[in-house]
Amino acid sequence: MIKHLSILVIWLLIFTSSAMPFSADFSQEETSDEQRQENLDRTQHLINTIETYLLNNDVFVGIMSRRGAGDPETGVSDTDSLDLTGMAHTGFIIRSGFSKKADYITFNLVRKKGVKKVGSEEYDLSELKVWSLPNFFIGSFEKDAIVFLPEKKVQLKLWNLLRANGALDIEKKKRYLKGAAGKQLVDDKGMPRFVTDLFIKNGAFALLHNPEYNLLSDYTEMSTQNCNELLLKTYIGIRDFWQLTEQETDGNGITNAALRNYRTQIAKSIEANFTPSQMILSRTKSTFAFTQNIRFGERHKESPSFLGLKLKREKFNVVGVDSFCDPKNQKYLGWSDFKVFREKHDPKSGWSIEDRGKNYVKVNRLSGQKNEIELK
Repeated sequence: MIKHLSILVIWLLIFTSSAMPFSADFSQEETSDEQRQENLDRTQHLINTIETYLLNNDVFVGIMSRRGAGDPETGVSDTDSLDLTGMAHTGFIIRSGFSKKADYITFNLVRKKGVKKVGSEEYDLSELKVWSLPNFFIGSFEKDAIVFLPEKKVQLKLWNLLRANGALDIEKKKRYLKGAAGKQLVDDKGMPRFVTDLFIKNGAFALLHNPEYNLLSDYTEMSTQNCNELLLKTYIGIRDFWQLTEQETDGNGITNAALRNYRTQIAKSIEANFTPSQMILSRTKSTFAFTQNIRFGERHKESPSFLGLKLKREKFNVVGVDSFCDPKNQKYLGWSDFKVFREKHDPKSGWSIEDRGKNYVKVNRLSGQKNEIELK
């Protein structure tokens, strides 16, 4: 028994330590001025490339994916083992006005780690945020992106409803900054340092928002969600089902019965037409390494046995960014186009952005190998 316990402790340490980068936030306080400036320059280079693509296609609403935070030393994303694209986070990118010169903003579901407690268990919640393009990309150490363009008639429908018929209702909140030791940061005048977060309060985008966050949430799950699932449901819901009648609305907007029916129809459509990615994790990793991202009941279907922690593997059907690229799903989603932008580095010329067309499989920068992982 003691031998078995020793083996369990070793496995636990291995898998929990290997998962740490996945939940690590990008912290400007831990980087030098030179590193921050390089990050800003590389971010702006990617943004310029994306904006040119959006303007050339007269885009009102697109869907954009970025890489995870990753390891600043190696430059390898923390999601290379979870998604063939290497991308972690998706959101809507929206033209802020009708003019071609209007700025682009992003609407995103953002995870807040471990902020809800039920007994001794910590859970993640999510919020709907309005970001600028730099905010969207600044936290990724690798400046790669995929941009999906819906058909133009779908773009205009999304644009009108996501903007709540032209008037965004946005709430501002201050978030005070703390250093690595948890101490409140102050400026040179001794005043607290903070950033202002913008949260979406209205529009069809918020109707499908469930604050309970789950990294491996099923793609038609009603009680939990992640950024990819929210985006897919919002996109399909507005594209196919947003045709409210007078009976479905009252003085406060859409009725509860109509909203339930709306969500049910969306789930049925996605289940019938969308092919999700299948993520395979070891029982040990799914039980311990991602405890803040995966609900206990969804980590395993039965209580794990001791040997099961090492030997069994679990399959999760999830919405990954690579499943948006899947040819079987492209027709259903109705993309008019999509582009993959990959960053590359040359010792002489420095950083640049390469248009990879629709080649979305990630090539690991360190090994040079394709990101061929346990996704079937």
